[in-house]
Amino acid sequence: MLGGRQVEELDRMLALDTRCGWLDPAARAALTATAAERRAWLVWQGGEPAAVQAGEPACDNAQLRTGLQYGAWQMRVTWTLRAHAMLDGTDRPAWLSGLSTVGTQRDALQEASDGLDARYGASIQQARPGIEQEAQRMLAARCKLRAQADACPALPNDQAFSTYADRWLEQAEAYAAVLGTVDDKVGMPPADD
Repeated sequence: MLGGRQVEELDRMLALDTRCGWLDPAARAALTATAAERRAWLVWQGGEPAAVQAGEPACDNAQLRTGLQYGAWQMRVTWTLRAHAMLDGTDRPAWLSGLSTVGTQRDALQEASDGLDARYGASIQQARPGIEQEAQRMLAARCKLRAQADACPALPNDQAFSTYADRWLEQAEAYAAVLGTVDDKVGMPPADD
C-alpha cells in the first residue's frame, strides 16, 4: 500500500511541475526517473498505484513549491550517485564494463560526483557503498541478458526482478543524458521563501 501511495504522490508531483514549471531540467529528469523506477518496483512487488486524489494546489503556494523542489533535488543527488556507480573503471568489477550507456556522460557524472563530495563529503561517502552495491545488482541482471553468463555475478533466476532492474538502469541512463546537457551538474537545495 505504501508503494502505491509513493507512485501516486510522484505522479502528483510530476503533474504539478508540468502545470507550474517549478523544476529545472535535471530536477525534472530526476523526478521522472524516480516515478518510473517506483512504478516498476511496484509492478515487481505485485502492487498497484493508489487512486489519484482530487484537487490541484495553486502554483503560487511557496511552501509546496519549496517542498517539491527539495524532494526533486534529493532525487537528483540519488540518481547522480546511481549513474556514477554504473561507470566502469579500474576500481570497478570488469564484468560491468559496457553494460550501460552512462559512460558517454562520464565527464558530467564525474563533475557532479566531485561537486557533491566537495559540498556534502561525509554524507555522500556514507551513501556510496550502498548505492554502488545496488547499481551492481541491477547491472548483474543486465549482464545475464547481454554477456556470457559465466562472467556475470550469480543472481536468482527472477524474470520480474530482471525487468525491474532494466527499468532502473534505463532511468539512470536517461538521467545521466539530461545531466550532460545542464550547466550546473550538482544543483542546490531550494532556499526557503
